Amino acid sequence: MNYFEKINQFFEIKKESHIVGIPLKDLKLKTSVIIAGIFRNDNLIFPGGNDTIETGDYVMIITTTPIDDFEGIVLK
Repeated sequence: MNYFEKINQFFEIKKESHIVGIPLKDLKLKTSVIIAGIFRNDNLIFPGGNDTIETGDYVMIITTTPIDDFEGIVLK
């Protein structure tokens, strides 16, 4: 995995998650993570605070540290 692949990651949201349906502004994201895009129904969304992540979405994040699991984007 090269540096570009480590900092730009895509995740398919396949199942219900505690992150699904919550406005991005209400998620406590790690400081090393930016949600760069949400792909939903063949549309690209450049997300803002009121957007949500839904089951079936593809989410692109930019991060300074690799994330293994999508749920790893939020603080515990």
